[in-house]
Amino acid sequence: MLWAAPVNGEDPATGSWQIRSVNGEHTCLREFQNHNVTAKWLAENYFSSFYVDPNFSHNSLKQVVHKDWGIHVPKTKCIRVKNLAIENLNGNHKEEYAKLYAYLDELRQSNPGTTTVCKLDERKFERLYICMQAMKDGFKVGYRPIIGLDGCHLKGYYQGHLLAAVGIDADDSIYPISFAVVESENQSSWCWFLELLATDLEIENSHSFTFMTDRQKLILEARDKPIITLIESIRTKLMQRLAKRKDQAEKWTGLLCPKIQKKLDNATSLAHSCWPLYAGGQMYQVSCGLSSQHSVNIQEWTCSCRKWQLTCIPCIHAISVILSIEDRPEKYVDSCYSVSTQRAIYPHLISLVRGEKQWATNDTMEPILPPMFRRPPGRPHKKRKREVDEAPPMTSKVSKRGIMMFCNKCGGSGHNIRTCKGKVGANPKRSGQTSSSAATRTPRIPKLPLKRHGHRTTPNKSCYNNSNSKFNFNITYTA
Repeated sequence: MLWAAPVNGEDPATGSWQIRSVNGEHTCLREFQNHNVTAKWLAENYFSSFYVDPNFSHNSLKQVVHKDWGIHVPKTKCIRVKNLAIENLNGNHKEEYAKLYAYLDELRQSNPGTTTVCKLDERKFERLYICMQAMKDGFKVGYRPIIGLDGCHLKGYYQGHLLAAVGIDADDSIYPISFAVVESENQSSWCWFLELLATDLEIENSHSFTFMTDRQKLILEARDKPIITLIESIRTKLMQRLAKRKDQAEKWTGLLCPKIQKKLDNATSLAHSCWPLYAGGQMYQVSCGLSSQHSVNIQEWTCSCRKWQLTCIPCIHAISVILSIEDRPEKYVDSCYSVSTQRAIYPHLISLVRGEKQWATNDTMEPILPPMFRRPPGRPHKKRKREVDEAPPMTSKVSKRGIMMFCNKCGGSGHNIRTCKGKVGANPKRSGQTSSSAATRTPRIPKLPLKRHGHRTTPNKSCYNNSNSKFNFNITYTA
């Protein structure tokens, strides 16, 4: 054991130490626990492991510490170490609400025209809506009246819900538009979100739009992070997505986007089974086997199957007519699927945001307080509630959906014995089985009571000398 002290106690950073005593002989036994190895010390020394892999498990941390230092660390301490490291990495959930004003100011300065609406309830955070100016411009250029809406749970300390709206670009890929953090997913929060979305996209009449649900899958990875880290993660992902799509569109050759061209090629290969007949003017009659006949107007881009009108891509009936007049099907695809439209959507990019040290502080406004902590009673649910028409997850367990359930107590349907409210023994099926089994059952011979006399055992004669008994016994024994 070695004892040392700094030479200059007022300035230990000089690096000069004086050894006071040294004991080279050790008589103590080895210990596998060290109280000086605290959770804070482990979080600082193994921060790089969590920085590289935020999903670094506490079991792996326990093994690494034992390998490096030969110390057994309890599981609970490893969990505290991970929580401290993740907090140092992503930030504190409560403290980030006080920095929200400064971050939103920096976001609007770096991306002019961006809409940020923060709704408070007496300084307490309630809702936040963000729509980047680059996303607005891109949606208006590649205007397609289709908007997808979806929401998901937030897994952070204060929970809440994340709402998102997405569009579709020229290559039939998801194009994010805006998102919002709300207290819960209800009618009030959705109406608030859609009103702000309609204002940003300048939608005066929504009857011409088609709204779809369950369309966002881009922002699920950031659900457990604090508020500013959550928004910054989404902004970074959107920034990378726009830049990547822009570079891809610049390399495309041809008239149509790749996904649309593939759909058109598949329809062209199936169009050879159709037989077009000229009907005068721009009308054609297309036969596709028995009891299958359609009319195509090549000038108005219509077909009686209505697929051409719905998708703006020629169906197999229209393609058969186009090929019969020796023309190219690509000319009859709407311009919203063209490469030029895709390039016009993605020149609008999201600008960078400076770090927290460069944010301007606003002393005129009081900091935002975190929302009220709400924890529902009971154990937290690990699985979300699915809709009635939603498909169940893929599992190895056989589902009982659609199977009629019968009660073993009363014989009724639609419930089991645990929820039965009928009478005991009212099951006719069960009663019939009992009576039939009783009729065919063989009589059971009762055991004879025996008395012990010394070393010899003799039966009690009163048990079988009864003349009214219907059983006759023949008992033999040896002394």
